[in-house]
Order: sequence, then C-alpha cells, then structure tokens
Amino acid sequence: MAPQTANNWVDSVKDSLNVETIKQKVWDMRGILTGMFVGFGIGFIAGYLLKRYAHLLAIIIGILIGIVILNRLELVDLSINQDKLRSFFGIEYGATDGDMVQMLWTWIKTNILIVLSFAGGCAFGLRVG
Repeated sequence: MAPQTANNWVDSVKDSLNVETIKQKVWDMRGILTGMFVGFGIGFIAGYLLKRYAHLLAIIIGILIGIVILNRLELVDLSINQDKLRSFFGIEYGATDGDMVQMLWTWIKTNILIVLSFAGGCAFGLRVG
C-alpha cells in the first residue's frame, strides 16, 4: 500500500510542476501580479523620493495640516468624493457593520499582497535612495 501512495504523491507533484499548469496559474493570477508590480514600483519611487526630498515632504505635510485645520474651522471648504476615489484606485471594502476597525481589517485582508509589495518597494527605495 505504501509504494502506491508514494507514486500518487510523486504524480501529484509532477502534475503541479508541469510547465503548462504553472503557465495557466500565472495567467489566472495576472491581475494580482500586476497590482503587486505596480505597488512595488510606486513604493520604490515613494521610498526613493522620501529619502531624497524629506525636507520638502515635511513642508508639504505642514501645508496639508494647515488646510485640514482651516477646514475644521470652516474657513475653507474641502470635500472628497470617497466613492469615486475608491473606484478609481480599485479599493474594495467587504460587507461590514460600520465599525471602523472591522472595515480596516477587512481592507487589509483584501489587499494584503498589494500593501506588502508597496512596503517592500518603499523599503528598497529608501535603501537605494
């Protein structure tokens, strides 16, 4: 009984390592892989620019904080269409009961590969820059 089980195991490994099977799996995952490559590229550029131009980033963050404060004081009206922003970037939210922590956790689980590739690209860009 043991030799036949070993043969079945070897055959399943051979089938999973078949070139055509691997090509089909990669073709089926092309959307995820494209998102990961784009996330890595954007992360690399962000990390590189962050290291090179950190002083300008501090100024921009200061300006944005000022705009948010002016918006809170109702001196400036700032509105962002969240639905169009999410659809443009392809951000998906699962069904939640409205709890912010649950919504954030659902988003992380849904887009974890893209987030990790962005973080890896950013770390690589910081190292190179």
